[in-house]
Amino acid sequence: MAQAISKIAQPTDFEAKQEAAQLYGLISQLSTHADVLSEGMHLLRAMHDRGILELLTALFERGDQVGLQLMQILGESGSANALRVLMAAAGSVGSYNAEAVTKSLKSISDGLESALAAQVPEKPLGVFDVFKLLKDPDVATAVNTAFAFLKGFGQSLSSASRAEGER
Repeated sequence: MAQAISKIAQPTDFEAKQEAAQLYGLISQLSTHADVLSEGMHLLRAMHDRGILELLTALFERGDQVGLQLMQILGESGSANALRVLMAAAGSVGSYNAEAVTKSLKSISDGLESALAAQVPEKPLGVFDVFKLLKDPDVATAVNTAFAFLKGFGQSLSSASRAEGER
């Protein structure tokens, strides 16, 4: 039969003082870095609200499986090149003029809506029909913009070719 507990081990005075010192140090660090902790909590709240925290938690819990899947994808032919292309594209995005991109994307969207709403002509366009369309200010603006784009694109290609030839 089990014996009754007759003596309760009390923490020694040294252990209690050591725990108090550690607790005081932790509280001191918390108060020193209160602004950082507040920003961190705000960031965690935003990540939680958008589901990112849950996604990251699942990613870390299944890290081995995710890593294996990623290695299989990268092992396929063309994947490494696709990754390089994506990295190059991501690096160049920072140099784009945000206002110009926004204006261009809106114009493309409006142009697509107009194209979808347009009816297919009964007969093909003739040369005189094209000249007639070019008199329309909106068409003329689009054509001039396309030519300005092509000019800048060509200049960039030419300067890249010259730089390559100098090497």
